Amino acid sequence: MGVSKAVSFHLVPDDKAWDSFPVPTQLRRFSDITLIKYIRVLGRGNHAVVFEVSVGLKRYALKLFEPFNAEVIHRRLSHRFNISVKEVEMLCDPFQRECQAYSRIGGNHQVAVPCYGYNTFPTQHKDFSRFVKGLPLRGLVKELIPDSVPSFTLQQVGKMEADFKTLLEMGIVMFNVKPDKYGGGRVRDLDESFTAPNWIPIILKKDLRVPVAQFNDMIENAQKHKSEDDTRDKPAFSAPSVI
Repeated sequence: MGVSKAVSFHLVPDDKAWDSFPVPTQLRRFSDITLIKYIRVLGRGNHAVVFEVSVGLKRYALKLFEPFNAEVIHRRLSHRFNISVKEVEMLCDPFQRECQAYSRIGGNHQVAVPCYGYNTFPTQHKDFSRFVKGLPLRGLVKELIPDSVPSFTLQQVGKMEADFKTLLEMGIVMFNVKPDKYGGGRVRDLDESFTAPNWIPIILKKDLRVPVAQFNDMIENAQKHKSEDDTRDKPAFSAPSVI
């Protein structure tokens, strides 16, 4: 049974339900940045680099985002839509989009890997050659997922389907759904999501049914890779990066 058959939130671009959601509240600030020590790079993606870091005796995953050039996107949109540079930043910036999604999720740690807050972080680390040298970067501090934990197992698929529907009903739509957006069966990457009432997917005529199809394809592909002698508690698909 596909996820789309049981979704109660109607995913059509002009759905009035999309506008009925309140604007997400601000995510809380992570305050202990002076104590952070970089340990190693966990993964790299289109928008960010993720590090394993320590704060005192605790270990976290720190996701640092590339600077976002809102003016470039604004030039593409402003000739068609009445939108300001600030609006572009709030609606399109991957960092803002992930903050908005986590703000809406709140303390529901069964659906997504916990996020403990945001802040700006210094960029003296040697891995920052792709960034503007010395420019503080915005980042999110999340729960660290051990290397031994796969993206998901076939045993977790039922829960993942329920969680995916929960996100949709919250007004959070993930795009580009794939295994490396999951860790231990929970969502860990939301920088390509849109959180209602963000109207960018509507004006760009994004088909909000596509993520549902992507999710179903991801599960079907994992099941195809399952050999006959696999047990249900073996990984269905394991992705190396943590973005």
